[in-house]
Amino acid sequence: MKFLLIHYELEILILLQQRLEATHAGLKIVTAIGIRDGLRLYALQDFNLFMIAMPPEDTNVHNLLTFIRKATPIPIVLIATFEDSKEIARAYYSGADICLTDPMDIDIMAAVLTAQYRRLTHLSHMEDTQNIPLTIREDLVIHPKNHTVTRQGEEIKLTAKEFDLLYYMARNADKTLTQAQIFEQVWKSGGAFNSDLTSRISRLRNKIEPNPKEPTYIKTIRGRGYKFCS
Repeated sequence: MKFLLIHYELEILILLQQRLEATHAGLKIVTAIGIRDGLRLYALQDFNLFMIAMPPEDTNVHNLLTFIRKATPIPIVLIATFEDSKEIARAYYSGADICLTDPMDIDIMAAVLTAQYRRLTHLSHMEDTQNIPLTIREDLVIHPKNHTVTRQGEEIKLTAKEFDLLYYMARNADKTLTQAQIFEQVWKSGGAFNSDLTSRISRLRNKIEPNPKEPTYIKTIRGRGYKFCS
């Protein structure tokens, strides 16, 4: 993971780099004195986070934030001199994720960056975990990365929602899932469409079950919902 730290004081950059890299083995810190050098580095490398400290005399903060935010979705930690709360709010609307008032204690800066590193590491781990193929009974394999399903090595053609439904149920294997839970997680809506869900489950069974009339993967739990059996 790589952070780009832009500050107008070299001493602060050196201290932050030493402290963060000594604490987090997987973190690489790249530093730049001033906005111009920072943007040059940004154009040449990929980063997971920006920290930008604006010089007190620089009033171009909002245009800079807008420019960076249009180019990348990564977190932006802004350190600047704010006249009032409206200026802080405007910075958030322009693209900042965290706003700190300059001058800011170096311990606080290090703590904020550490918190962001912890969060980004967790999100990266979750993404890696979610991309791992899910194997059921050694014959049905769900591939979340490319949204495909195979049984005994042969691909089963599913619609996007059929895949989402199967993947959600398989990740919650051996749990009884109510219709409301399924609609909330798969369709992001309330569970008031019993007949619609029944037909979708039926179509999914026809595709993944060896014998859809006697399903072994997706069981109906009468009066309660459905269960995916591992």
